[in-house]
Amino acid sequence: MKNHKNKIKKLRNDRKTQEITKTILKLCIGGGLIFLTSGYAYPKNYKQLMKKFTDLERYSCSRVNECLKRLRMQDYIRYDENDFTKPIFLTKKGFQRFNVLSLRDKIKSLTMKKWDHLWRLVTYDISEKYKLTRNNFRRELKLLDFYQLQKNIFVIPFSVERELEELIKSYRLWDRVLVLQVANLGKYEEDVRNHFFNLEKTKKKGVTWTKKIEL
Repeated sequence: MKNHKNKIKKLRNDRKTQEITKTILKLCIGGGLIFLTSGYAYPKNYKQLMKKFTDLERYSCSRVNECLKRLRMQDYIRYDENDFTKPIFLTKKGFQRFNVLSLRDKIKSLTMKKWDHLWRLVTYDISEKYKLTRNNFRRELKLLDFYQLQKNIFVIPFSVERELEELIKSYRLWDRVLVLQVANLGKYEEDVRNHFFNLEKTKKKGVTWTKKIEL
């Protein structure tokens, strides 16, 4: 039970980090960031974009700056550590990372569409030599809300073939990942249907309702 709670907590923290990362990369695409004396990072044309980019204000200064340092170490962004008045620029690798993070928003936009009763099943065979890539790819699928059927098999009911192609391309896994459309998941069908169509319950105006895509 404790391990399960820790996994959920870790996944939530991962998602928060993903949100900060995506916002920072998006700001970089918008013209570069600049450090202010307060410690926050804002776009150079902050006054013009203030209304559009307010996401960073939901997080602490230390968390944002920690994310900036991590992104720099991963070569997603570049900036001069000796002059924080200079802008932060996005690298080619950072642009690719932003595209991957944007996939989650695209997939979320599909959740309210009518289901075509086909499952998108993803399976992969990535050797131990590429363990880091394999783990990162698996982590991305989980963050994209894919359901894990088995260790290397994930499934989702949404028509995300194009988005999956982008994800696979970003990890250079063309010949190691297989995407299938299947009509039935056999013994897993009931559990997976319940996961996607009946699991998310939210209270709104004192009424409990279930968020699900149209069957």
